[in-house]
Amino acid sequence: MEAWALKILPASIIQHLWAILIQAGSLWIAWINACMLRGRHVMQLPLAQNSSWDWKKLMGLRNEAFQVFQVRDWLVQGQRYQVSKVWQEIRPKTSKVP
Repeated sequence: MEAWALKILPASIIQHLWAILIQAGSLWIAWINACMLRGRHVMQLPLAQNSSWDWKKLMGLRNEAFQVFQVRDWLVQGQRYQVSKVWQEIRPKTSKVP
């Protein structure tokens, strides 16, 4: 995998949290609500040691995702999720030319 893809991957993974929060209406979201969340908020869910790699990764980005979701008015329910906008918020803020 390209180095740039590994850097932007968290913004893509956060998109799944976004879908869970806005109840996106897919079979996957229905399954997450029924089997994983069971009426709890995603931030209240403890992470089990026997969870799958992808679920651990998703839960590991919860705090970072919620920081972005809380401070950005463009991330309101009903708007389209844009990986590029989330990446701009979570990327390391360093100068491009040292």
